[in-house]
Amino acid sequence: MPRPPLKNIRVDFFQMIITPTETIATPLQGFQAIMDGTIVNHHENGGFRREFYGLTKNGTNGYRGSLRKFRNDDLPKISSLGGDELDLPLVEGQGLVEHNCFIYFPKYNVIAIHYNSHANHHSRLADTLYGLWGTKVELTPLISPDTFHRLNRTGTTLVEIEAKIPKPTNPQLLPQADDFSQRALDLLNLSDADNLTFKVGIDQRYSGMNRRLTNWLKNSVRTISQYDPQKLTAKIDENGIVSPIDLIADRIKSNQKVEANGRYISRDALYHAIEQAYSEVESDIDGYFAADRPN
Repeated sequence: MPRPPLKNIRVDFFQMIITPTETIATPLQGFQAIMDGTIVNHHENGGFRREFYGLTKNGTNGYRGSLRKFRNDDLPKISSLGGDELDLPLVEGQGLVEHNCFIYFPKYNVIAIHYNSHANHHSRLADTLYGLWGTKVELTPLISPDTFHRLNRTGTTLVEIEAKIPKPTNPQLLPQADDFSQRALDLLNLSDADNLTFKVGIDQRYSGMNRRLTNWLKNSVRTISQYDPQKLTAKIDENGIVSPIDLIADRIKSNQKVEANGRYISRDALYHAIEQAYSEVESDIDGYFAADRPN
């Protein structure tokens, strides 16, 4: 009997930060409240109903589940080559479902999310939790510890920043902005544009001068990384050696091969792949948070 086909999936990693409330002080309490039914498990945002499905404890700590996105209108037809197009045989209350599986790891408040371009962007997971928990939820992408350490190392200076950021779908979920990041958002709002592309830098032809971008822009780079940028690169000067870094390409992620039963990948297979991905990058995650601590 032939083995089921293998499909490639990607797992992305984020730090989850919430603003504590009297009822939801930590993500653990928030997920437990959904699992217990203390709060509802679904919320509508971005034109779709989204539901936390199959939420359960992951081992003795943490949680796993999937975030489902329902499509109830503008549905596709079904057919075969040369055949008539037919409506999908759905009953009242049903819809097309796309989902992302995830596992929340309490260590460093890391959430690992199975990427599915047809389902929910990670910002929609944060938006849905915001609607359910009633408090701000931030998901910060984790980047490789080497890149993070090089950018923030004392003595490293910024030579250039280039970014392309989209207009935020829910500004309430954005992190506290510094002056530079806030002005970038203000330009987006004032222009009513869909995205903003900018590049700031120094002219390195002026040798013999102490030419560098102001040091607090390092914090701006970190803040902009939470704006879901389509591009975010920088050039850094490390003791006279200028080199580029890419804060999107250098995000911590893992590609996994997963067996598909028929047309679909089972949730159990996805959870196993996420666990495997986490074990493969755990040392990088440890290194990221170690680099975040002062020397």
